[in-house]
Amino acid sequence: MGMTLNRFFLLFLAVSLFIYFILEPYVIDQKKLKDIPILEFDAFVTYEIEGNELKVMLMGEKMERYPNRFELEDFALYREANNTVQTISAKSGMYRKNRIYLEKDVQYHGKDNLYLITDKATYNIKHETLDIRTPFKLSQQGSVIEGSSLFFNQKDDKIKANDVKTSIQLK
Repeated sequence: MGMTLNRFFLLFLAVSLFIYFILEPYVIDQKKLKDIPILEFDAFVTYEIEGNELKVMLMGEKMERYPNRFELEDFALYREANNTVQTISAKSGMYRKNRIYLEKDVQYHGKDNLYLITDKATYNIKHETLDIRTPFKLSQQGSVIEGSSLFFNQKDDKIKANDVKTSIQLK
């Protein structure tokens, strides 16, 4: 009996030393805790209605709401402006303070069959501007414009672009 009690205490000491020196406690990184979404949506649709009219519709595959931003995946924003429907879509984006930061396969469809593609853009919802600082391709009715950067003000229908190459189709 005395020998088994000694073995038990020896085993208990060995396990205790193992736990104390070898095992490490699980520590939660506080930085990662701050980035946990408040809400998550899959296959979502949101609307902004003004009076009896639909002004903005946002739909996509995934949206996560954080305290200071929304993160979006595979989404499209439909907006009625100047008596036409304008569409902006991208594979990923982030909405913060009236701006949508768009990335990967960014596309814009506007009035008069204006079609724009790029990899990265910033859309200011309040001022209705699209700021592109990466190469882009803009086409309309057979004409194509390519450049290194573009700023498009939808309210004034004005476009400023840099390093432009064009192919114009005359009718």
